Amino acid sequence: MRNLREVCRIAGVIAAAGIVSAAVAGPELGTTPGKVLPAPSEPQKGEGVRGVPSNDNCSGAITILASSTTIADNTDATTGATEPGYSCHNGGAGTQGVRPIWYKFVATATTARVQTCNTTAVGDSLIAIYDVDEGNPCNTLTEIGCSDDECGFTDFLSRVDLLSLTVGQTYYIQLSAWTEADVGPYTLQVQSPIPAVSVPCPPGATQEGETDCLTSNPGCAGQGGGPNPLLSTALTLPATICGTSRLDSLSPLTRDNDYYRFSLATESSVTMSINAEFNVQAAILNGQGSLICPNPFAFWEQINTVGGAPGSVTVCLPAGDWLILVRPQGAQATFSCGQGLRYVLNVTNNGACQQCNVSAPSGADFEGEITATGDCGGWISTVDFYNGGCNSVPPVFSPVACGDTIYGTTASTGARRDTDWYTADFTQQTDVTWSGTGEIMELVVGIIDLTGPGTCPASPVFRVAAVSAVCGTATVTATLPAGSYAFFAAPDFTPAVNCPGAENQPNYVVTLTCGGAIVDCNDNGVDDAADIKAGTSNDCFDFAAAPNTAGGPNGVPDECECVADWNRDGISNSTDVSDFINTFFADQTSGGLNGDVNCDGVSNSTDVSDFINIWFAAQAGQLPFAGCTI
Repeated sequence: MRNLREVCRIAGVIAAAGIVSAAVAGPELGTTPGKVLPAPSEPQKGEGVRGVPSNDNCSGAITILASSTTIADNTDATTGATEPGYSCHNGGAGTQGVRPIWYKFVATATTARVQTCNTTAVGDSLIAIYDVDEGNPCNTLTEIGCSDDECGFTDFLSRVDLLSLTVGQTYYIQLSAWTEADVGPYTLQVQSPIPAVSVPCPPGATQEGETDCLTSNPGCAGQGGGPNPLLSTALTLPATICGTSRLDSLSPLTRDNDYYRFSLATESSVTMSINAEFNVQAAILNGQGSLICPNPFAFWEQINTVGGAPGSVTVCLPAGDWLILVRPQGAQATFSCGQGLRYVLNVTNNGACQQCNVSAPSGADFEGEITATGDCGGWISTVDFYNGGCNSVPPVFSPVACGDTIYGTTASTGARRDTDWYTADFTQQTDVTWSGTGEIMELVVGIIDLTGPGTCPASPVFRVAAVSAVCGTATVTATLPAGSYAFFAAPDFTPAVNCPGAENQPNYVVTLTCGGAIVDCNDNGVDDAADIKAGTSNDCFDFAAAPNTAGGPNGVPDECECVADWNRDGISNSTDVSDFINTFFADQTSGGLNGDVNCDGVSNSTDVSDFINIWFAAQAGQLPFAGCTI
């Protein structure tokens, strides 16, 4: 170490600038539709935990603009006993969310859209909007909007449209995760006013002609779901319909349900598209041959889209009678028939379905479920006693080993499905890849932690999961500590696929691949990439980058590089401290991020404090110093 006086002088400059340096220290996974999401890693205390956020409760609500985008991270929030529940919670009206955080905004227009639909890091949110008495807001919360799953059928994010706000009034937002597995950074967007939407009726379209938006084609809604013939509108494909709708009440949900029917002489690829001047749901249902209400009442495929945003889906349908249901979504302000809000529905028959054939690879093991049970594991009404995993009582699994390829069969009604669970035990940390391809179906693959060999946790959740396109491949990878794990394969709920009568169709192939040494430069038993992803290691420094810059990320944890040699001259000394201070002041002038050594996205006094700590640790031979020469 040289020139300690210079270090002390620099410390004096830091203190004079007001920079204080800290002291240096020595599925739902089951047979019915639900939440099928990966569980993100949760940092342990002392490993990147940032503390309870200031907006952990209503009284700390953070003010955001009426038109804004905010990263709303509830990782370190808490769930208090007095937090209000959500009227729209799919687990039951009034059920609390997990780790709620609070925001508020002042209305600048009479309409606003509040959503998390553009979130990518995590996947299952709840949102509630409250009107308040501004003199006593947290004791006068009146829910005026609520959303659980409103961004699409396979998307569990949230969206609320508010159409009757008072300009100048403050409104409160409660944002929660659905389960602990869904905690993390959400993209919270407030858009005000909601853009005006106009969906013109194209030339040649057929008018629905329902003058009261209620009685012409109510289908199952018009007869309470009973067995009587449906009141529905017949379509000859291709068809374009201009219809109107109404949403009278949110609680109880009272709305116009429009049913259309069409027939297919042969198995066909059908495309349904919808655009509307309101938030709309369009779904395809099986007419069951005699055009009665489906039992069970289940969607083969559906679209949920916001007003003005077209949605489309293409699905392979067997020959027979089919229904289409069009109706408003529930998470929006009510509107009357007299407002004339329009939708345009298009339905086309594309001809024969384009399907792949998944054959058994050479040397593959056959699942054997049909041979053993005569069906796909009791997929319609009974318990799967073959390999239903944690969905069966008692749990039952099929074995899988590293290198195995399995040729299996499965099925889904659109409401229930056959889930196949395979299990393996590992005596040491192992890198694994679990991949699968299915024919005529979207295939879900995932890995679930078990509490012991063949023993299920109280609430199984995916460690990782993925969904393939039809005929596509889904792949997940993970570094698994020693222990027991379930490897999951099942069709997504829609489109529905029938159980075959033999080991033929619908089939899937899954493969478990193991091996590959992990990269663990900090010797903590966790792959470096996993450390960085979990936030337990920073990655914003690159020693190979230009001197006097952070230069990262480069995929290497910063504790494995000599950050203390800031000027890259091969030695960590007082000159590096001087050079870092110069970088810091240059950032303050330019707005740059060259001095962002703690990866928080801003170059400020905290970075100076953190660098000084790193520098002193290097001089003392303490981590993190990565073998710096001093």
